[in-house]
Amino acid sequence: MTQRDDDQQLRLRERIATLRDELQAGRVKFMAHLADDMQKSLLAVRYGPNGEVDLDTVDGRVRALALAVATMKTRSTTKQQASLVEIQHQYFEWLHENFGHLFEQMSNDGLNPDQAGRAAAATPAFVTNMVSVIPKFMEVLSEFWAHLAEPTHLHLEDAPQLKAIFGGDLFPSAYQNIASTCGLYVDTIVLPDPFLRSAPLIDLWSPKTRTHYFVKHALNILSYRELAVADVDPPIVVIAPDRSGMDAAEQDLLVAVSRADAVAHTGVLFGRSFESLQAATDFADGLQDTDAVARALARPDRLLFDVQWQGTVQDQLTQVLTEQPELRRLVGDRPGRIALTQAVSRMMQANDLLLRTQRLRGVPLIDALTSWRYFQWKLEYDASRFSGDASRVPDLHVVRALQAATSSGRVSWLGRVPSAALIDLRRQQAIEEIRRIVGDGVSQLSTAMPENFGQTADLVVANLDKMLADHEQQMRRATNALVRFGFTDVGSWLTVGGVEVAAAATGMPLYGLAALAGQQLFDVPKLKDLPMKIRSLLEQRQEVRRSPVGLLFKPRD
Repeated sequence: MTQRDDDQQLRLRERIATLRDELQAGRVKFMAHLADDMQKSLLAVRYGPNGEVDLDTVDGRVRALALAVATMKTRSTTKQQASLVEIQHQYFEWLHENFGHLFEQMSNDGLNPDQAGRAAAATPAFVTNMVSVIPKFMEVLSEFWAHLAEPTHLHLEDAPQLKAIFGGDLFPSAYQNIASTCGLYVDTIVLPDPFLRSAPLIDLWSPKTRTHYFVKHALNILSYRELAVADVDPPIVVIAPDRSGMDAAEQDLLVAVSRADAVAHTGVLFGRSFESLQAATDFADGLQDTDAVARALARPDRLLFDVQWQGTVQDQLTQVLTEQPELRRLVGDRPGRIALTQAVSRMMQANDLLLRTQRLRGVPLIDALTSWRYFQWKLEYDASRFSGDASRVPDLHVVRALQAATSSGRVSWLGRVPSAALIDLRRQQAIEEIRRIVGDGVSQLSTAMPENFGQTADLVVANLDKMLADHEQQMRRATNALVRFGFTDVGSWLTVGGVEVAAAATGMPLYGLAALAGQQLFDVPKLKDLPMKIRSLLEQRQEVRRSPVGLLFKPRD
C-alpha cells in the first residue's frame, strides 16, 4: 500500500468518526424515502479487532454521507473563527488607522479619491515615503486575508440575502459610491480588495503611479466604511478578496477557461477559426504594424479598449500603447499581440466575476461600460446567458438598469443617495418595498427577452420616476390637508368673536389659545376636537415621510 493510499484511508476514518459524532448529536437527518437504505448501510459498518473501522464494510452511500457531513462540519468550524461583522470591522479599522487622516483631509478639501490620489502622487516626498511602506503594507494585508478570507467567503456563500458581486475593474468608480444606486435594490454589495487585485501590477508601475493607486484605493474603500460597519443585518457592503488571487487551483481554472474564451473572441475579431491559443498567437504575431492589424479585422467594433475612445483602429492601438507602458513592455514591437492580450485579460475579468457570482450565489455588478460590453460578449460566446440561478436573471437586469440609469443621468437623484438614507432603509426594514417598486414588471420582461437589457432599463427608469412622483403626490396631499385645516376648521373658530385659537396641546404653536368668546352657533368643529384632528393630519404626513420612499428622500442635515 502506498503512502497516498494510507493518507486516503486515514482521512476516510476521520470523516466516519465525524459522521458518528454528528449522528449521535442528532445533527444529521434523513428524508423519509432515504432513511431505510441509509440505516442499512450504517448498521453494516463494523469495527476490526484493533478498534478501527473496517473500511471494507463501508459502502459508497456511507462514504458519500461522511464526506458531506465532514465538509459541513469544517465549514461550520471555519465560520466560527470570526463573524463577518468582526472581519469587516477589523479590516476597516486597520485601514482607517493608516489612511484616516488622508480621508479626513480629502473630505475637507472636497476631493474624490482619484483626485486625492493624484495630488498625493504629485508630492515627491510623499511618493518616496509611500513606496517605502507599500511592501510592509501588502505583507500585513496578505497575512490578514490568509487567515480570514475563507471564513469571509463561507459566511457570504451561506448568506441567503440578495447579493450583488462587483467585477469588471479593480474597484468601483472613485467618483461615485456604487451603493447609492444598487443599494436601493440589493441587500448586500460584495466588493473586492483592490490592493490584492493590484498586486500583479505593483512592480510594473512607476513610483508615482504606485502612490496614486494606493492612495486612491485606500480612500475609495474608506468611503464605504459607514455602510460596511453599520449596525444592520444583512450588511450593506462587504469587502471580500478574490479566491483566484489566493488559491492557485482557482487561478489555474480561471486561466484555462479564459484562454478558451479569448480564442473564441479573437476568432470573431478576425473572422477566422483558431484551433488553440498558440494558433491565435502565431496569427497575431504575423501582423507587423497597426495598419496590418486594422486590415485583418473582420469585426473592428469588437476590438474595444474604451467605449469613450474615438478614432481609427490605428489611433486606438497607438493610444493604448501610449497610456499603458506596461503593455508596451509586454507586447514589444508586435501590435497584433495587443488584440490577443486584450481578449485574454477581458475574458479573465468576465470569468472571474461569473465564478465569484456562482460561488457567492449573487448577481454580477459592473459599473464600467467597457467591462459590461465584454461581459455581454462572454455570455454570447457561452450561449448560456447568465449561468447562475435562473431566478436571479431579473435581478441582474435591475442591477444593470440602475447602473445604466446613473451613468446616463436619466434619473437625476440616482447615484446621490446618502449612506444615512440607505442605513435608515435597512433599520426600518423598508428595502423590500423599494425592491418591489423598482423591479415591478421586470421579471416578465427579462424572461421574454433575457438579452435585451435596454428594454428592462427603460422599465426600471419608469418605475423610479413613478416612485418619486407618487411620493411627491402623497406629500402634497398631506400638506394640503394641513393647509385646509388652518383655513377651514381653525378659520371657522376665528370668525366666532375674534377668538385667538391655539393648538397648545399639539405642541405646534401655530395659534395661541387666549380666550373663548361666543357659543357654537354655527356649523363649526368642536374646539375639543381640534387637537385630535391636527394630530391625525400630522401623523398622516409623518407616515408618508416614514414610508420607504420617504426615508429615501427625507431632508438631512
